[in-house]
Amino acid sequence: MSSGPYVWKERPLAAGIQIAVAGFGGFNIAPGTIGCFVRQGPKPGVVEADSPPYLLTAGHVLKPQKKGGITPIDARVYQPEPAGWINGVATTSEVHYAGTLDAGIALLDDDTKYRNYVWKIGDIKDIADPVDGMIVQKHGRTTGRTVGRITMSSYTYGDFHDLIQITFDKDNPANNAKRFGSEGDSGAPIMTGEGRLVGILHAVDDDGSGGYACKIRNIFNEMRLSLA
Repeated sequence: MSSGPYVWKERPLAAGIQIAVAGFGGFNIAPGTIGCFVRQGPKPGVVEADSPPYLLTAGHVLKPQKKGGITPIDARVYQPEPAGWINGVATTSEVHYAGTLDAGIALLDDDTKYRNYVWKIGDIKDIADPVDGMIVQKHGRTTGRTVGRITMSSYTYGDFHDLIQITFDKDNPANNAKRFGSEGDSGAPIMTGEGRLVGILHAVDDDGSGGYACKIRNIFNEMRLSLA
């Protein structure tokens, strides 16, 4: 069993690896994890031919000091983290942190290459809806690859609702850590064994016994997104 954090510079960008947002003076705010790469259209599932690519992660990763509503902001996003002002890859565009969504997108720089591949797991082939009992896995910046089972496909956690509740499969040999997730894993992609993305990580239990994810279908519908 290896141990995190999983912090390195990766080009082209991939899902499941660290990003960070620079604060005042260039100091980085708490890091998070790339969930996937998307394009935004006039309505869900419809993308214009020249629509640019964005990275998707948890909203509180891109704007941790903002809680509530939709906030257009222009913070720079770095991978893996700021080195002075080096390693910039994207600019935050839109953040949601309320209801069913903890999600944000950042517009990739013109010279930033990417692939919809989750580190250690595989290509993101499509999205899917969660089902009770479904086996899922994630790769996050802090705890790497971990495996769990969906125990409730519509769960209320704090002020958020219609989330996915996941219980950690602590005895699975594929795990890189002894807990499902930890700080820094926010935004991590929640994947099926068939390469379908069902959500991105919102929060984890204090004891690491499980986590909670925002449904990718809700995110895509509300923010008018499709896989890039």
